[in-house]
Amino acid sequence: FESGETTSFLKIGATAWFLPVGKKETPSSFYAGASYLRGFNRDYEDKNALGVEAGFRWMVWKGLNLRIGAIAVAVMKTDKTIGSLLIGGAISLLIPYTTLTIIFDYPDILRQDTAIILTKFHKGGSTLIGTWFAFAISGIPLLPAYILLGHKLENKSLLVRVATNIGIIGLVVQLVGLLRWTFVVPVLAESFVHSTDESARTAVVFAFKTLHQFGGVLLGEHLGQ
Repeated sequence: FESGETTSFLKIGATAWFLPVGKKETPSSFYAGASYLRGFNRDYEDKNALGVEAGFRWMVWKGLNLRIGAIAVAVMKTDKTIGSLLIGGAISLLIPYTTLTIIFDYPDILRQDTAIILTKFHKGGSTLIGTWFAFAISGIPLLPAYILLGHKLENKSLLVRVATNIGIIGLVVQLVGLLRWTFVVPVLAESFVHSTDESARTAVVFAFKTLHQFGGVLLGEHLGQ
């Protein structure tokens, strides 16, 4: 990179926030992340790279934030990159999935009564929620793998581009479906466990079943897979 010149990338990755500073609802914090980069111009045009970054995120107002940090970029060879991403995706999927089978009896728990599911989920606390989040985003390494594989093979068949797009859409849809366990189910479980009103508990059960049919069966099992 050179001063005064701009290099453009497509960037897909994950970022972790830690060591919060202050007592705001969304506090400032340090961050670290890793991402896949696809260059658009200059020396990185049509090249694949891995980016690793770290820095500080200053929350200015509500969702508005400023970041001060540094990123290291390394160009990668396509074949090795695809292989590494596929292997990394498989490993990152296996770890949280195995954890869920141990601490939440997944997927057998889904055949239980809704009251049992919500009660056990609530008992799992932040550890269970974090595991579900890890499981949801575990497929992210597969996104650049699909894109790279599609670029590599698209000249051999017109169907490759179609298959690539279907794979990407399916992965994103499944991610959205799984994130219900991180952002919606905790609220339902909290309401169900602490509510003393039977009609309110019945409403929560109905909401969970509806959400499960939409996010789990429709998005996850049909469109996602």
